[in-house]
Order: sequence, then C-alpha cells, then structure tokens
Amino acid sequence: MQEPVMKHVIPGLFLLILLANCSSKKAVAPSAGTIELATVGVAVPEGQLMIFNAPGAYYTFVVKGKNIRNTTSVHPGDPMALMVDGIFLQMTTLPISQFITTDFSRKADRDILQTHLKYESEYLGSLIQQDYKIDQEPLTLDNGRECLIWMMEVEGLPTQVLITTAVRPHILMLSTPLYDGGKMEEDQILGKLLGAVESVQQYREPVDPLKLQDSVVKAVAAARKASSGE
Repeated sequence: MQEPVMKHVIPGLFLLILLANCSSKKAVAPSAGTIELATVGVAVPEGQLMIFNAPGAYYTFVVKGKNIRNTTSVHPGDPMALMVDGIFLQMTTLPISQFITTDFSRKADRDILQTHLKYESEYLGSLIQQDYKIDQEPLTLDNGRECLIWMMEVEGLPTQVLITTAVRPHILMLSTPLYDGGKMEEDQILGKLLGAVESVQQYREPVDPLKLQDSVVKAVAAARKASSGE
C-alpha cells in the first residue's frame, strides 16, 4: 500500500462517516451529482441481495452476513446504511459523467476510479482544514472487476475504509469505519466489502424486485427439496 500524506483531501463518503463520529462539526453533503443508493433488499441464504436501478445503470450485489438490518441516517442526505454483523456499511453511487465530461467509453476502469478520487478531493479540498493520511491500492478481483481501496487515517477518529468500482455509467462506493485498527477487524471488513463488489451483476434492463425475489424463493425451495431427498 502506498502511504502519501495528502492535505485537504477526503472523499465525500468518508466525510459523512467522519462527521458522524465528530458531533462538533456540521455534516457536509457529497459532491454535486451524488445519488443515494435507493435500492431494494431481498433476503438470500448468504445475506441480502441489493437491487439498484437508475437510468442506464441496473445492477445487483450481495451483502453477505447473518445479521443484517437497515440503520437510520446520521444526517439528511447521508448514503444508505446497513448494519452487517455489527459492521456499519454505507453505500452510494455517482454518475461517471459527473466528473468525466468527455467520452469515457474507452477509458479503463482503473483510470476512471483514480479520476473520481481526484474529483472528490478537489470538491472537498476547500472545506477540510486538516491533514489526512490516505493509503490507496488498486485491485483486480478474481472475476476481472477493477476496484480501488482507500484507507484514510485522521488523528482521533476511526480509520475509514472505502472501496469503489465502476458499474458503468456509474461508480458504486461502499464504506465503513475501522474502529480498533486490528488486523483481524481489517481483514473481516475488507472481506465484506470485496465480497459485495465481486458479486456485482449488471443488467441491460431495470431489475424487477418482485420477480427476482420470487426466483430466489423458488431456488431456495428447490435446494431444500433436493437436500431432503424428496
């Protein structure tokens, strides 16, 4: 992991989580154009299947866990949040056209994610009057999906972990605080986030939550029937 010290640089989603842990500051909304991940959750055997539909971006991903529940936003406009086995998980999305105004169809995902980091930094640079240490690591998952891991440290607050991936024409952002900084907790959190990112499936048309839920119910019933030998 690289370890540059960057002044006045912090992504919008990180800022929301940091401010949730620092009540003396006011909340600042993400950069203009950020869309709350208004989605539908469908229970599946391994956790919860999240369904996201927006113009041109229709996709699902699985948040794995045994105990998953919605949690209320800390501030108006905060990203959608879940508690997943005790881990606070925020998720939101941003149109790529918000920070790349030219044709990005030929741009590599890794380049798009780096441009997004720069975009967020420039937007919030004038708002943050403090130094932050940010580690970043690009990663190619086993299925070929590109993502960017950010880990940000600021004195007196939990380390923030963010993973971004391109789901064209949008970017999906997942984030959570790292409270004790221990290796076990870090591995557990990164496993949750990377598992969700790796499960992203994109569709050409909007996903029908009712149809998808029905197919999940039928698949679970068929699996139970097969395992019981009926």
